[in-house]
Amino acid sequence: MLQRILVILVVVLSFSCEQEKTSYTVTGTATGVADGTEVKLQELLNNRPVLLMSTKVENEAFSFEGAIEKKDLHFLTINGLSGNIPFILENDDIDIIVDKENLSNTILKGTKENELLNSYSKELMRISQLNQELGRRYQSAQQKRETELVAAIRKSFDSLKGVQSDYEINFVEDNSNAFMSAMVLERMMHSKSYPELKIKELYDALPEEVKQSGPGKNIDKFLIPMLATAEGAIAPNFEAPDPDGNIISLKDITSKNKVTLVDFWAAWCGPCRKENPNLVRVYKNYKDKGLEIIGVSLDGSSRQTDPKAAWLKAIEDDGLTWKQVSHLKYFQDPIAKSYNINAIPASFILDSEGKIIAKKLRGQALDRKMAELLD
Repeated sequence: MLQRILVILVVVLSFSCEQEKTSYTVTGTATGVADGTEVKLQELLNNRPVLLMSTKVENEAFSFEGAIEKKDLHFLTINGLSGNIPFILENDDIDIIVDKENLSNTILKGTKENELLNSYSKELMRISQLNQELGRRYQSAQQKRETELVAAIRKSFDSLKGVQSDYEINFVEDNSNAFMSAMVLERMMHSKSYPELKIKELYDALPEEVKQSGPGKNIDKFLIPMLATAEGAIAPNFEAPDPDGNIISLKDITSKNKVTLVDFWAAWCGPCRKENPNLVRVYKNYKDKGLEIIGVSLDGSSRQTDPKAAWLKAIEDDGLTWKQVSHLKYFQDPIAKSYNINAIPASFILDSEGKIIAKKLRGQALDRKMAELLD
């Protein structure tokens, strides 16, 4: 009798405990795609597509089978159709319903990860379409010089940006156990549209398994240098030569002024040069109220015949009377590296203790901040 009970228990357990799958089957429905059309399965290595395998469409269908060590983002390409189909490849059954007219409308089914990817992609596409429509309206309003409408559309742009921000934050928080959340968080991090401390908070809430995924490891790699220049952090100190070779220390400057603006720019940078007249005006208005600026030039591009001459000429032409330093090493400048600079113009506003209190401010936003701090 006891032996019979044990047999029954073993049978029940074998049916009630779902075994983890060790292989995948990707099944595609490709309505309207001709027989013999090649379908390629690719992965990204060092941001380059690498072919894993290929197959051909038969009776408007195709399939791939295999096994993968860790789930990761992969892509399908179909000969004759523009674009690709991103999906999460994992050891499970995955269904892909191809829209040959627009691959971005392809439907992913079969796993939670791909259903999340499907919903995320649709929402971002919706926001992108709204953004494009606002762009068309903005351009039309500018051409017609409808200033009130231009201002209203700008507010709509800001509101739409907030919609996307809220959506992505909620997505990561609501799906913290999913690989997709690490992918979304990595995108958020590289967009530099979110506070670093918020990225850290979301990352810390991910389970260890997700942190050990490819995107999770990438976040961890970039998070530490990002946090070094987060608002509220003490700005990395630096010492660098001015045009005459004298060594200028950031710490010496911040300790003597209420507010210090560290401005990363270059003679070759069009947007930087366009912003310089505004910096000149801000400096004139606030230098006697406790503002100092230190410009960090990223001149030294291989395209410049004489980087130093170009740097000095830009200083003179733009009327930059504040302190200037540079190692003339382009983006390899050690200061740029310590501040995680990969695009300019970029700026950091520091208090007298060297704490970062604001960054990335230009134009009217910079004016408002200076008025808040020094008026």
